[in-house]
Amino acid sequence: MPVAHVALPVPLPRTFDYLLPDSMSARAGCRVTVPFGKQQRVGIVVSVSEKSELPLNELKSVVEVLDGEPVYSTSTWRLLLWAADYYHHPIGDVLFHALPILLRQGKNACHAPMWYWFATEQGQAVDINSLKRSQKQQQALAALRQGKNLAASGE
Repeated sequence: MPVAHVALPVPLPRTFDYLLPDSMSARAGCRVTVPFGKQQRVGIVVSVSEKSELPLNELKSVVEVLDGEPVYSTSTWRLLLWAADYYHHPIGDVLFHALPILLRQGKNACHAPMWYWFATEQGQAVDINSLKRSQKQQQALAALRQGKNLAASGE
């Protein structure tokens, strides 16, 4: 059974080994929920291997894999590992301080939809001078007619 080497946000300069059940798969950089003491904590998988320094029958299992893909880009991941090593700082602290608070708490990363605006044929036909009392609408319509991209994120 594979062993996940998990970094936790604790001031200890090591990772903790957990069994990764066959029904789960995780890669380096994915968040997982694991038992730690009397509570469950969110951790980050640093690596997955087939061996552990401890006997496999003494290891606890990963409770849940929170991400299908790593939460860090490859370059960010390498930078964080380097920083932890170079500055002799616990890997769990370094990895967790690079995450937004909601991801540290085990919540899902929500991506707000992106809204795009463009001028329709009817909007192209509007006389811009007919919008005399609304200067912002005139500016927006002029920008849309010039083909400028107007976008905003929203929920």
